[in-house]
Amino acid sequence: MKKIALMTWHHAENYGTAYQAYALKTLIEQQGYKVDLIDYHRLNSAPMNVPDISAVISSKFISLCRNIFQKKRRVFEFRKETFGSFYTNKFAYTKECHYNQDFAELNNLYDGFVCGSDQIWGPNWYDGRFFLDFVINARKLISYAPSLGVSKIADREVARQMAYQISRFASLSIRERTGCEIVRNLIGRKDVYNVFDPVIMLDSEHWQKLEEPFVTEGKYALIFFLANNQKNIKISIEAANAKRLKPIVLHCTQTEDTSFANTDELTPEQMLFCIHNAEFVFTDSFHVAVLSIIFHRQLITFQKQLGGNGNTQYKRITDLFERLQITGGIYRGVDSFNQHIDYSKVDTILNKQRGESLAYLASALDRLPGYSENRMELCDISTPCKGIHTDLFNHYLLTVRCKKYREFMITCQFSLVPKCYRCKNLQYTILQNGRQPLFYSKLLEDLQIQDKHVFAKYYRPFYILHKLKKIAHL
Repeated sequence: MKKIALMTWHHAENYGTAYQAYALKTLIEQQGYKVDLIDYHRLNSAPMNVPDISAVISSKFISLCRNIFQKKRRVFEFRKETFGSFYTNKFAYTKECHYNQDFAELNNLYDGFVCGSDQIWGPNWYDGRFFLDFVINARKLISYAPSLGVSKIADREVARQMAYQISRFASLSIRERTGCEIVRNLIGRKDVYNVFDPVIMLDSEHWQKLEEPFVTEGKYALIFFLANNQKNIKISIEAANAKRLKPIVLHCTQTEDTSFANTDELTPEQMLFCIHNAEFVFTDSFHVAVLSIIFHRQLITFQKQLGGNGNTQYKRITDLFERLQITGGIYRGVDSFNQHIDYSKVDTILNKQRGESLAYLASALDRLPGYSENRMELCDISTPCKGIHTDLFNHYLLTVRCKKYREFMITCQFSLVPKCYRCKNLQYTILQNGRQPLFYSKLLEDLQIQDKHVFAKYYRPFYILHKLKKIAHL
């Protein structure tokens, strides 16, 4: 049996993350493949870029003021066992992968590599590993329904790196239509397919087999918000009461918890049962909305507001509703609660588009090449080291007169040879997570032409931050 390595988010205490990983793994298994999830966890930090000193100082001041004047936020935390059993029992994994040496071994263990779904291609937390940057043979690369989660890519360097990584894929698909257009424009290819989220690809009978009973008396409405919006939660409770339904209010899991929560945390299996048996669902969660549609539940979705600037990830919900021609289901005022979703019409469209998405995946898997041995270029040093700087950097360093500047530049590790980054032997100094900084290519270009402003452009901002941190700790 051929083996597929799947790169996606997993082990997050998030229902959507758990369901999408399970669904995509299952879809590939149904095509006759053995699937292992790549045991790699998303890095918390974004790749390093040149900091704006004034913006950093401003953000630190704002953060300080919040700590002084705002009351402590009550953030909900799941018990370890709530999601632990699901991730342990439903998946097989590769060995833990952190460094180049770990990922290099995968090239010769798997017949193909699939990445998706969820917002693993989000530019705000760009990580080349989720673009399968370690795979040597690009013919083995398949994307299934990754999401960018944005309407445009603001950072030019992130866009450039994403374009390079995405253009390598032999088979390419995106979850949202807007994401398809972004990628087509980014890489100049037309063969970018719009496919369904894997969660909606599995029918209600399949999801029902995973359910675990959740005991509640009488008919109820499920109210689940990822982001705490007290106003919308209160509106949902009032609407449930008006429909003579008991409001089952779950904890908010991505922001400060809601004071309205009246139900203990649910396992992923219990959550499926709770959605399936609800008379009505109120939510800002994309995947809870998807499962409500699969189970033919009446629902209302709300915009999920994250942060004070009104940023929203609502486009993926409206995009799905447009594809399925669902005219209700979106909160636009109290009249929205009287709208009824006609699932006989939805099912006809859903089944057709499921077939198209499945055809894409089956075709992509069928086109995988036969076995071929591939090897990454790895460091041949077997002891801890601080990395090997490029010749360009070493030549430039000779022109820097200030000894303190020279010493600082060496510790930055901004222009090491490529194989040093993410090497298990690299002893990190300033560079977080051992990743190449976003400005790596631009820095090498400026070193090539011996730009006299290299220190001022790339190193001085970090030097200033370094000094400010030392002052702050005095």
